[in-house]
Amino acid sequence: MQLFNVGSLDDLPLIWQAKSASMYADCSIDTQLLCGSRLARTKGFLSSRRLPKPKRRCNS
Repeated sequence: MQLFNVGSLDDLPLIWQAKSASMYADCSIDTQLLCGSRLARTKGFLSSRRLPKPKRRCNS
């Protein structure tokens, strides 16, 4: 939550890594926490970077 409040774009990969660490972390860390720096800035930052895709967690 503190990383969200600071709103530093450099923290996005750390939050994403924590979110995708496990199924429980994925459920616990809301995607909105990635947008502490406002949605437009966040989307621009993410589109210019390549973040790891989350692991598939179900057998469907």
